[in-house]
Amino acid sequence: MGKTADALHTIGVGATGLGLAGSLIFAPAVTALGLAGGIGGEKLVNKGLSKLADMTGSKVRSWNDLTSNYLGWSPTL
Repeated sequence: MGKTADALHTIGVGATGLGLAGSLIFAPAVTALGLAGGIGGEKLVNKGLSKLADMTGSKVRSWNDLTSNYLGWSPTL
């Protein structure tokens, strides 16, 4: 089952790359704004989690910490 999940994940990542390439071709401005919004949103979440960690003593300082270390998700989910 793990090998099947890994294979499907690889296919999904490849399909995501193809989708991104297509969106860059057909709607470059919207795609760029979406990517910028996603990157900016991640930075805001990381900044908020870091401040919250400072106030509470938590070890969770970023979205990656939360997902991979505490929830067991891969960063691509």
